[in-house]
Amino acid sequence: HRVDRRQRQMCIRDRGGGDEGEEQEEELVGPDVSWSVPIASGDVPDARGGHTATLYRRKYLVVFGGHYHEGNGVFKYLNDVQILNLENLKWRQKRCGGAVPSGRYGHTATLIGHRLYIFGGRGENSAYFKDMVYLDLKTWTFSKIKTATPPPPGRMGHTSTLVGSKLAVFGGWDGSQTLADFWVFATENNSWLRPRVGGPTPAPRQGHTATLLADGGLMIFGGYSIKDSKALPEFLRNTIELNLAKMEWTRLAISGDLPTPRYGHRAVLLDTQVVVFGGFNAANKPQRGVEPDVAFPDSLVALDSRLLEWWRPVGEGRTPGMRYGHTFTPVGDNHFLIFGGWDGTRALNSLFDLQIHT
Repeated sequence: HRVDRRQRQMCIRDRGGGDEGEEQEEELVGPDVSWSVPIASGDVPDARGGHTATLYRRKYLVVFGGHYHEGNGVFKYLNDVQILNLENLKWRQKRCGGAVPSGRYGHTATLIGHRLYIFGGRGENSAYFKDMVYLDLKTWTFSKIKTATPPPPGRMGHTSTLVGSKLAVFGGWDGSQTLADFWVFATENNSWLRPRVGGPTPAPRQGHTATLLADGGLMIFGGYSIKDSKALPEFLRNTIELNLAKMEWTRLAISGDLPTPRYGHRAVLLDTQVVVFGGFNAANKPQRGVEPDVAFPDSLVALDSRLLEWWRPVGEGRTPGMRYGHTFTPVGDNHFLIFGGWDGTRALNSLFDLQIHT
């Protein structure tokens, strides 16, 4: 494995290396990541943000929902299913049967076997959904689940993380307040449970990420919080962890180059690295004539979950620029596909590939 940048810098310091030594090491190690733009064909989906994209059978990227601005203050809420064949990079829309859910964005989609569980989201007329539905990826049929216990309040901008056969749901926005509640949905008996959780309660948030670590901890990063409907949002960059065995929150003392506070970003886990891409912060919105990478220079950051240290991967290739509400999906062999999102002015339907070198 490539020596990571923190170890390399320590080696240089230990042997008294100067600028010339650092340049030699940089040339030896090369970039941490490589960006590229896959050329996809077929019926390219409408631009959108707040959708989901899920890898199925290591061959298909399954996209559901999202929304975009049609103009004159009118938004289009989507409930279509789009499929990208990763072998030939061809898009097609899949017509699905059953109880097709209403158009929505800000929902979650979690795959268990061949069932894609969809929860929450916001739709037309400011509807905040609390229904749980699943899409059977064998029959391409939607089914609405009749839950054995009452569901949480409707919400968007929450996270849903697969833990065994259960979905761990945290936070979100219910239309009037930002949430900090934690719920568990058991797919074995279709029941909701709100477990008692100890430790310091995290700040309410939406548009955050939740990453399940190898040791069983659930790591929450970023998002934003609105104290009341008239207040300006507070963008967050703190990291907290829920010990799922003890059901206890812990505030983490993180070192390194702390990232810009953000929401609408996405995170993936590669070995011990939590890799975060994108996000929005009103203070970093690109102005006319300013490149997005200049306005938001740390769109791509990584957190070493062992050292609890932030660092910035060095990349090569054309970057996607600033975007949020996109998807960031592992597709195998250290490749991750980024699709759609918003750039601060419009919805997108572009596709980028990120290869992480190890």
